[in-house]
Amino acid sequence: MGPVWVLYGGVLLLIISSFASLMVGAQPIAPRVVLAAWLNPDGTQLEHILVQTTRLTRTLMSLMVGASLGRCWGADAVDDAQSTGPTGVIRHQCRGDLLYRPE
Repeated sequence: MGPVWVLYGGVLLLIISSFASLMVGAQPIAPRVVLAAWLNPDGTQLEHILVQTTRLTRTLMSLMVGASLGRCWGADAVDDAQSTGPTGVIRHQCRGDLLYRPE
């Protein structure tokens, strides 16, 4: 199995888990209601309001945090693999320190 298929599988898993995140909560919401909230939103139905406000925000924030952590872990792996050059640049950026300070 090539790396392209692994990428497609990861994207598909991300889409499925994001959709599941919209359905799961203190009050479970059916998949057809989540789709209806996306395609034909109705501001008078409680489930539509929950999907559009609370759950969509939660899902988008978790995707952004996951992407940031994935970038940092991948950057650390690249930085660890480098044998020459300025080490520590990427690691400092992931920790929030945007300035390069030689060690």
